[in-house]
Amino acid sequence: MFKKYNNKISLWLLGKPVGLSSRKIIERCKKLKGKGYDISFSEGFIPEDKYNKILMDCDVVFSPLNLVTRRESGILEIYGIVF
Repeated sequence: MFKKYNNKISLWLLGKPVGLSSRKIIERCKKLKGKGYDISFSEGFIPEDKYNKILMDCDVVFSPLNLVTRRESGILEIYGIVF
């Protein structure tokens, strides 16, 4: 986030932080929030209705994708490829 966009951008981190790297991200966000950046995050469960409202109100979503997964049947599934 750039200083000149500070009053134009709001950042939401959705989901419970898990692991050391997630905790570090939350600590960094707390520092930035203290400097006036509009950052919101949760350190626990987010109710589905609140989660959905935030997603519907946003302009951009960054989300990690699991490109390769395995179905319960054992069949390998690759995101974006149809067999």
